[in-house]
Amino acid sequence: MVETHGHLPERYILGKESETEGVRDILFSRDRQLSLQERYRSDTMATVHLLCGLPGSGKTTFARELEETHKAMRYTYDEWMVQLYGRSPPTDQFETLFNRVSILIWRIATRNLALGTDVILDKGFWRKRDRENVRQAAAAIGAESKLYFLDAPIDVLRKRILTRSKSDQDSLWINDHAFTEFINRFEPPSDDEDFVLIKTG
Repeated sequence: MVETHGHLPERYILGKESETEGVRDILFSRDRQLSLQERYRSDTMATVHLLCGLPGSGKTTFARELEETHKAMRYTYDEWMVQLYGRSPPTDQFETLFNRVSILIWRIATRNLALGTDVILDKGFWRKRDRENVRQAAAAIGAESKLYFLDAPIDVLRKRILTRSKSDQDSLWINDHAFTEFINRFEPPSDDEDFVLIKTG
C-alpha cells in the first residue's frame, strides 16, 4: 500500500457497486480475451486505473486529474447513469440499470486498452470481488491495473454528499438513509490488494 495525502475540491460522484452473471460473462468471455490479446503489443501496454471509495471521497475529481496526467479515457459511471436514467432511477431497477452501464463501459474500455490507451474506471468498487474480477480480466487481455482507495472521515463524506445532492444537478441524488446503507455495504481494500491510499479529508 502506498499512501498519499491531499485536499480535493468538494465535487464528487457516487460509485455504486453491483455485479451479476452478465457482467462477469463480459469480463471473462474467453473468445473476447483471446481476440484482445492478439491486438496487444509490448509497446502498447495500457493500464486500467480502478477508483475505489464511498460517495463524497473525491473519486471523480481525482479521475479527471488522472485523465489529464495519463491522457487516458475516463469513465465515470454515475455520469452515464444520470444521462441515461436521470438523477434518481427507481430503486428496484437501479442494479439492473447500473449493470447495463457497467457492461457497456467495459466493452468500450477493452477497445481503448487494445489500442494502448489507459482507462480510468470511476466506479467506486465497493466489493473486493468486483475489484479482483476487473483486475483479473485486465490481466487476461494483457493490460496492467492500478487500484486507488480514496478515503475521508465518515462525517466529512456525509456532509459532502448531502450538500452535493441538494445543488449538483449532474450527480445521482443520495439522501442520508441511502448513504448509511452504502457505508454498511462498503468493503475497504485490504493490504493484500496492492493499492494506493489517497486521503481527501
